[in-house]
Amino acid sequence: MTREAVSDLLAAAGLADRHGWVTEDISAALLLASMSVESWEGVEWALESGPNDVAIAWAEPDAARTPYAWLRAIGADVSAEVSVYQDDALFGLCFIPTVELRLPEFDSGSLRSRRGIPLVRGPINQVEVVYDTVVEGRHDAGLVSEVLLHGDHASTLLIAAEAYSRREWHLFDESVVALTEPTTADSLAWIPERHRWRRTEGGR
Repeated sequence: MTREAVSDLLAAAGLADRHGWVTEDISAALLLASMSVESWEGVEWALESGPNDVAIAWAEPDAARTPYAWLRAIGADVSAEVSVYQDDALFGLCFIPTVELRLPEFDSGSLRSRRGIPLVRGPINQVEVVYDTVVEGRHDAGLVSEVLLHGDHASTLLIAAEAYSRREWHLFDESVVALTEPTTADSLAWIPERHRWRRTEGGR
């Protein structure tokens, strides 16, 4: 789907993008449908931290959801990065490279480098983007709150959210939360309560 097509869809829905940035962000997310992912890397956030930003708890290897400061999908000759952007008090998913993201040489505090992250691999056949126009507190018409990546044999759901503790997860917050079983998102607790979005034909 081209940038012009995304712009036309937003305009037709009465969500004209005044600055063009959201259109570019959604278009960049949809372009992952042309990518074959060989591996994932990124910087993981701890689930809980103590004094002096010392990590107390990390997500287990088989955890239903894991928070990251950012993620990078790596292909044979291309890569794509996922981070977050801020819209007033809320955060959405950002697929536009803004700064050079590098894995730190040494882990410290509540962040640690991760390679070989077990997210969807192989050809990305379809990408679905949730542009949330319901949540209050944003400046723009909507917020890119979730992206679903479909592969041949698995899918990965990415959500703009944050773990305040092992049992307290806030949506529209400042990390990229990855779920390897997207359907589990509907049964997990979120603050505020998460909408169950209807699938549309807008995914690439």
